[in-house]
Parts: sequence; C-alpha cells; structure tokens
Amino acid sequence: MKARTVVVAAAVLAGATACVRLGLWQLGRWDERERALAAARAALAAPPVPHGAVFADPGSLAGRRVTLAGRFDADRHVVLTGRVRSGEPAVEVVTPLVLPGDSLAVPVLRGWLPAADAVTARPEEHPEPPGRAVTGVVEPLPRGPAGHAWLVRRAGALTVWSTYVLDADSLAAPGRFPYALAPYLVRELPGPGVPARPHRAAPPLPDAFLHLSYAVQWFAIAAVLLFGSLALAVVRRGAGRGR
Repeated sequence: MKARTVVVAAAVLAGATACVRLGLWQLGRWDERERALAAARAALAAPPVPHGAVFADPGSLAGRRVTLAGRFDADRHVVLTGRVRSGEPAVEVVTPLVLPGDSLAVPVLRGWLPAADAVTARPEEHPEPPGRAVTGVVEPLPRGPAGHAWLVRRAGALTVWSTYVLDADSLAAPGRFPYALAPYLVRELPGPGVPARPHRAAPPLPDAFLHLSYAVQWFAIAAVLLFGSLALAVVRRGAGRGR
C-alpha cells in the first residue's frame, strides 16, 4: 500500500470519526432539550403556585404558573426594546402589579406591541382595568446590572423607561419605583378577561428539533466521507486495471 494511500485513508477515518462524535454530541443536546421541553410543559400544566412560595424561592419555581391579584401602576412602565414578534419589530411592555398593602409590586410582562423601530411605544395607550387577577409564568430576573442603558420618557405623572435587558438590580435602583419590586418577572398568559393589547403570548419552549437535524447532518457527512472515499478508490482501482 502506497504511503499516500495510507495518509488519505487515515485522514478520511479521522474526519469521519470527528463527524460521528459531533453527531453523538448533538444527539446528547437533543436529549437534553427534549427533557427540558417535557419539564416546561409539565410546569405549565401544573396548578398555579401560591405567590408567597414564589417570593420565597423564585429560582426553583421558574416556569410555573402563579396567580396574583392587585392593581397595575398605570404611571410606570418599562419597555423592552429590540424584539421581533410574529415576524415584525416589536417591544415588550413590563408594568408593575402593586399587591395589596402597596409595599410590594411584581413586574408583569403584559405582552408585546408592534413598533416600527423596535424601540418606540406608548404603553399608556393600552391601560389595564383598575384591579384584576393576573395569571402568568414565573421568570426569575438575573442579578447585577445588565450593562444596557435605561432611557426615560416623562410626561406629567407618567414615566416610561426603555432598555434591552431587564435585571433585578436595575429595577431596584433608588428612586426608580416608590415600592419594593419582586426579583422575578411574571409573564402574563392569554386568557378570558385579558385585554387584547399588549399581545399576550405563552413563553417560548425549547426547540429540540434543531439539534436532531444537526446530528443527522454530521452522520450524513461521515457516511459521505467513508462510502464516497471507498467508491472513489474502487473506481480508480478498476480504471488502473483497465489500462
């Protein structure tokens, strides 16, 4: 066997082995996503948890439904910029839901509004009823400033902040809100009695199919390397004998 043939065969085997290993890794990621998807669906299907349990340990209850009662603070909103929803530029609207006693509020993601520049919106034009129950999904907020600027628009008693990423520490900055804010977000779900705007939507679920498709691609590349090289070698060998 020629040295060149040995080198080519070794390179093909090494490449095919690498592709198979990458395919197996993608299968592992697919399995992780499948389990995460099953857990997310189970959490959404479970009965709502009491708000007190969420406040005590929001991290362990991420993805669970919770029902709150209070009043939305119509004078204060946070607009989350740079979103794309239903194929169009948009912003998401977060409004504090002040709980009975007026000393604690929970940031509620009320949904999204279309915005041509994915920045500008007027959430005050979509008011909520004075007091109602909110059912949504718990999403713990990251700690530590996210590093994104907070812009502010004021008009009389109205204050609208805009930023790209929401974090618990920036929300709790001194002078920003006249009450304490829970260190988590509640993404309100669509349902009876929920206003049409902002548009409510269920939380995005993990997509496992992408990893499975990548695994198939890596295995296909490995097969092409092995069988394609073998077929080429057979053809060349036959051509050599025919001379």
